[in-house]
Amino acid sequence: MPKAVTRWSIYFLALLLAGPAAGSLMHLARTADGGQGTALVNTSPLLGLLAAAGALAIAAVIGLLSVRIIGFAHALTAAGYILAWAAWKSGDVSDLIRTAGSGAPLTRLSVEGLLLGIPTCAIVWFMHRLSIAAPTKLRLTPNTLVCILTATAAGGVAAWLIAATPLKGQAVFAAIAGGVFAAAASRLVDFSAPIPTMFIPIVLLSIIGPLTGLFMSGASGVVPSLYKGSLFPLAHITPLDWIAGGLLGIPMGVSWAGSMIEKRHPEAAPSAQGAGGSPANARK
Repeated sequence: MPKAVTRWSIYFLALLLAGPAAGSLMHLARTADGGQGTALVNTSPLLGLLAAAGALAIAAVIGLLSVRIIGFAHALTAAGYILAWAAWKSGDVSDLIRTAGSGAPLTRLSVEGLLLGIPTCAIVWFMHRLSIAAPTKLRLTPNTLVCILTATAAGGVAAWLIAATPLKGQAVFAAIAGGVFAAAASRLVDFSAPIPTMFIPIVLLSIIGPLTGLFMSGASGVVPSLYKGSLFPLAHITPLDWIAGGLLGIPMGVSWAGSMIEKRHPEAAPSAQGAGGSPANARK
């Protein structure tokens, strides 16, 4: 079977079967008014965490099973489609704050970013290790910290520019843009930066993002800021939005950076392009 047909078959499996299954799990997380919640912002945080863990598990199974078939970057995209469903079926920040009548959901969302971000990084790392083209160990260079900080800043700015409102579609696309720019910035700082480390900035943003709403508005000013439409944009993005956006955006950002590096430094291109599924790309 041609590789393109195989790849798109897995994409359709993720979009039309696995994704809706993951999204349906998030219906278990309900807020006090019966609305849609998130993993931790709901009436039963344990049940919400289990629902989110189930969505992550579905994405992990598809990603781990497909990584040897379609390549590391494409497997990340398939997993991203699945978690995009889960993110889309989760509550948006405006409804969560209105239901609570306070900024308390933002604190919970920050903790949620940590609890969901760590296992996502582990899943990505295992996918990297299982990739046929990635038999070598993941190496952290002295530039890793610089890459992480630069990628966090670039991803945050990109998401901030797009997430003008808490509308779910806008929040998810803002997170995708954040992933694209985080990956591109990381590769422009160090063209050998490994893809798994690019998820660290995404996790950091999922933790920091909700807190920016509290810091910029003050605990008592979150609700008025929401109604005035002045809540800090990064606070509009939930952790699942960030995770799905990272999985979908990072491969695109790596490919984009690779094309730019190829034009400037042709000798660096083989190790800089990470989203096309080639052996040299997947190693990173």
